[in-house]
Amino acid sequence: MMRMIDIKRLYKNRIRKSVSAVMICMQLAVVVLGAAGCGTSKVEIPELKEPKSTAVSYRPVQKRIVGKTEYLNGVVVPMEYPCFTEKGTFLKEIYVGVGDYVKKGDVVATSYTGNTYTEIARLESEIQLLVSQKEYEQTISNEKVEKLGYEKKIEKFLKNKKGVSAKEDEIETEEENIRYKLALLDSSISAKRDEISELEKCVEEETYIAPHSGYVTYVYDVNQGNSVQSNENIVVISDPEDLYIEVSDLKMNKYLFENYKSKWLYYDGKRVEITEHRYTNKEMSFALSVDRNPPMSFDASGVKLQCGTDVVLCFMKEKAKEELSIGNDSIFRESGENYVYVKGKDGVNERRSVELGETDGLYTQVKSGVKEGELVRYTNIAVPPTKQEVYEVTNSDFIEMGSTEYVDFAYPYYDIYISDCDGKYQKIKEMGIASPGDILFAVESTIETADIEKARLEVANLDNDRSKYVKEYEKQKKELTKEVNKKDKFNKKTMATDTDAVYKYMYRSDRAKCDLDILEAENSLSEAQYEHDRYYAQLRYDEMLKGTGSVGEYSDYLVEAPVEGRISAVTHSNQEKVKKGSFLFTMEKRYSEPDKKYEHERLLALVASRGKGTGVAMNDTAQYGSEITLKKENDKGEIKTWKGKCIGINPGDGRYCLFSRNGKAYSTYSKPFSKNVQYQFYIEMEDEITKDSINEASVEYHGTEIKKVITVPAISIKVESNQLSADNSDDKYYVWKIEDGEIVKEYVEIYKAQTPGASTYVLNGLKAGDKILK
Repeated sequence: MMRMIDIKRLYKNRIRKSVSAVMICMQLAVVVLGAAGCGTSKVEIPELKEPKSTAVSYRPVQKRIVGKTEYLNGVVVPMEYPCFTEKGTFLKEIYVGVGDYVKKGDVVATSYTGNTYTEIARLESEIQLLVSQKEYEQTISNEKVEKLGYEKKIEKFLKNKKGVSAKEDEIETEEENIRYKLALLDSSISAKRDEISELEKCVEEETYIAPHSGYVTYVYDVNQGNSVQSNENIVVISDPEDLYIEVSDLKMNKYLFENYKSKWLYYDGKRVEITEHRYTNKEMSFALSVDRNPPMSFDASGVKLQCGTDVVLCFMKEKAKEELSIGNDSIFRESGENYVYVKGKDGVNERRSVELGETDGLYTQVKSGVKEGELVRYTNIAVPPTKQEVYEVTNSDFIEMGSTEYVDFAYPYYDIYISDCDGKYQKIKEMGIASPGDILFAVESTIETADIEKARLEVANLDNDRSKYVKEYEKQKKELTKEVNKKDKFNKKTMATDTDAVYKYMYRSDRAKCDLDILEAENSLSEAQYEHDRYYAQLRYDEMLKGTGSVGEYSDYLVEAPVEGRISAVTHSNQEKVKKGSFLFTMEKRYSEPDKKYEHERLLALVASRGKGTGVAMNDTAQYGSEITLKKENDKGEIKTWKGKCIGINPGDGRYCLFSRNGKAYSTYSKPFSKNVQYQFYIEMEDEITKDSINEASVEYHGTEIKKVITVPAISIKVESNQLSADNSDDKYYVWKIEDGEIVKEYVEIYKAQTPGASTYVLNGLKAGDKILK
């Protein structure tokens, strides 16, 4: 962000000390020279019509853009695509870091959802169990029907019509029962699938997807907690191919220039028209209703913007076009009449009435009374420099440098640790670097012993019940197998009249086979139910045991650093109570995966506001996309440099991003990084860098970079101060311009630099090719 501060402090004291001497010298000059002008002839001054001035100077009537110009400072930024939470959440995983490239649809983060995933897995397991139960129930029913079929044949053999009818009724009843039972099972499966859908919807809502392809420029800082508020950004993705201009210190609802007729900027040596970056009516109404208004933004047509560069936006109420104009210091007023003195051919001043138009406080449009090129007298007490070195005005980059000594490797990735039980936090690792295997913390569980014992008994009872069932199953299986293997003793001739023998021996082996198949199906179903129930009972028991044992002086719920990392905050005190699911700890990592290295190393720079770390010019921060230089001086006084670029900056507090997604308007914001430093930015180095390279090195960056605008040596800018002004608000700036071989005082508007430099950016009053005195 550029700041417009007064350069007058650079000149004020010098002016006040010298003004008295200048006045005396000028008065002596008037006595000696009389009313002589720039050149030659004697000047005739009408008596009592014109205030006497200390010097007679002339300025040609020229065409200028005249009118009050309002200025705003902007910066070229990429379009942003936030991944955010609508209702607030607790983060579990962030899969990306600042500088990563992501594709549309990539998962960038997930929230903590408690036991949701376990519950989904349990429901899926129960569905599988129900599907198996359907299969076994159908098998059992089929075997029952088959056995009833054999019994019906026996009744037919005995010519027992009632018996046949009874068996047919039993078969019909069994078939109806199985249809009903399977329908109930299907209903249970459907209900569980509905439950899964609801849970998956919850998971989906807590899974954050990249809405656009681009580079990650912001990641929520979870060092001090994983809680994210509603409408707060978790990850921001930027598209460096889609650029616009943002005015960071002016919100949309405070913008006053919408109806101005002229809006432009100067970029790469050209005047470029600008338009407001359009939001939909729905978006603007929403932002106003919730008081979350984004920074004002603009689009520039016909120019290729460069990301990270600064611009000055210009606004005029009327159409900005060049009109004949004269300096305000040339205008006299008497009895409602405006008039000027024009230098005649013989050098004699001619008084002329003029009709005036728009003014910008320095120059005024003249509609009639003078012609272009005529020389008009202006009031002047200033003296041109004695050493008259000529400088030709050009378009060049205006740059203010910033620097900082606070730079280190970036740790853009996070491991977030969440408590698996209620307990007491055991503080082990302090802030700093963590090596692989270092113990970070432990949690001592506070679960009741009775609850653990109850869970243990649940597992034991399941095992005992299954053991009893298997024992009985094996006994029945053995008996039925014998029956199946026996030959039928039924003989139609010898037993046809023995009813009891018919019931006992006819189809005896076939009926036993049906009973054996039913037994095996029931056992398979029992086994599936047991395995399901025991798995989840054991899971509950194991979860309860976590943190109840000990390893030396700490709980056995110990967490070790899986890779090298950095701890920037420890939020819990030793023995502080924590709840299951609560945030415990964050470890920052340099790389997303242990064995993954990057072609270009990433650094993080912090810019202090005072003291160590403040460079020659502390201009807030680098801008996204701008060039960065790392510099280090060795013992021999030699300076080595490494190049890089800014890939992410600490967002400003209260900066909103307004957009629509899926037909709904949103206004979201990014919370500034922690570490108690406002100005921070990430760097991606082009050159190879080591830890030794960073030690005692400094980072230089462009705090302000405005491309190809009118710049002049700062020494050429003069200040005309009103000594009666308490706040210096009436100060004017000017240069000595060469017009047709004559030295003319030319008023200019300048960009108020934050720090003194060798050059000054002239907003208005000069153009490329003009010649001025340094």
